[in-house]
Amino acid sequence: MVERISSLRHKQGIWSLADQGFVSLGGFLTNILLARYLPQADYGIYLLIYGILNFLTFGVHSALIVYPISVKGAVAERTELRLLTSHSLILTMVLSLCSSIVVAGAVFAAAGKLDTAPAAFCYLFFWQIQETIRRALMSHLRHFEALWGDGLSYLGQAGIIWLFAQTGWLSIQTTFLALALTSAIAGAVQAMQLPLLIMAPKVKDLWNYAKTAWNLGKWYLLSTLANIATLQVTPWILAIFYGTKETASVQSVMNILGVSHPILFSLVNLSVPALAKANVEGGMKRVQKIAIKYGFQYGILLFPFYGVLILFPRNILELLYGKTSAYLELDTVLRVLVVSYLLLYISQIVSAIIAALEKSKLAFVAQVGSVGSGLLVGIPLTISMGALGSAFGNVLANATRLVIYFFQFRKL
Repeated sequence: MVERISSLRHKQGIWSLADQGFVSLGGFLTNILLARYLPQADYGIYLLIYGILNFLTFGVHSALIVYPISVKGAVAERTELRLLTSHSLILTMVLSLCSSIVVAGAVFAAAGKLDTAPAAFCYLFFWQIQETIRRALMSHLRHFEALWGDGLSYLGQAGIIWLFAQTGWLSIQTTFLALALTSAIAGAVQAMQLPLLIMAPKVKDLWNYAKTAWNLGKWYLLSTLANIATLQVTPWILAIFYGTKETASVQSVMNILGVSHPILFSLVNLSVPALAKANVEGGMKRVQKIAIKYGFQYGILLFPFYGVLILFPRNILELLYGKTSAYLELDTVLRVLVVSYLLLYISQIVSAIIAALEKSKLAFVAQVGSVGSGLLVGIPLTISMGALGSAFGNVLANATRLVIYFFQFRKL
């Protein structure tokens, strides 16, 4: 029986990683295509608007909708999960409508006009709807089923954007409409897989669930907003002081490093349970041994990739963006950000250890230190040096987190 459960968890881990791979690959291809075919200034405007949509989805919506359904859905029967999903979808619609003012403000601030606002809001609405349904599936470890809709959404959007680029239809507006369309199709597929409960819930039940969701997510909301908000500062500072082309420049480099995101994210997700078990079985020495093992295994995948980026940055930029691209001059920025990602990788290993030891307060302290250094030093560097200063600020933030982890780890 134990072997069967272990085998099931292993399979779910594989499908979870595959799903994340589809999401990351689709996002990578989409950003490469947009950076290559949109005018640089337009790509910068798109990134500013998308950043706010990302903030509303993975900051507010994730804390108040996704987190509660992930927790409550995990212990619910299938019929109850369908009811929880219906409640969550209604709350998602209300939240999206309330966010429309923020979307309009972001579009006007980034572009100076509101013509892109309807398409951007349309994407936000269907993105959050799909995100709610896919998270409901994942709460029951149905990653294999979620994978099909996510493939349609994230790989599909890359395909449509490529088609728009070839036919001359590509613009900021058509990009958001493409994202909205694929999110809507994926949400419909995943709603049939759930399947979604088609009935109006009782007002009292909906209100009670809304209060439960708020109580569960309010503290998570504060910490998430603080983290994501700091990530949104740099693109806007670059746009204010250097123009949207500079915002696009930084993201064009980040697109390349995004290839390593599935590995970086899965490192913590898959190693924490193993490290927690190691702590029970053999204490800190056993934890260190397993952490080194995971660090080595994931390092084999990452280090050759980072090495190529450091040795041949201009060649990689030319391969992805073309021989005449303005992004070719960012080879130094790419090298600096590779150093930042190496520091991030090491801190991810230490973070997994701290999480396995259930020392969440230590992780919070390190995060605060990282954010503080990024704001106090990173922002002046960005203002004075543009994209390169932003890269150095990124290095400083990750280095600060790692130093704090080092002193905490010595105490442990």
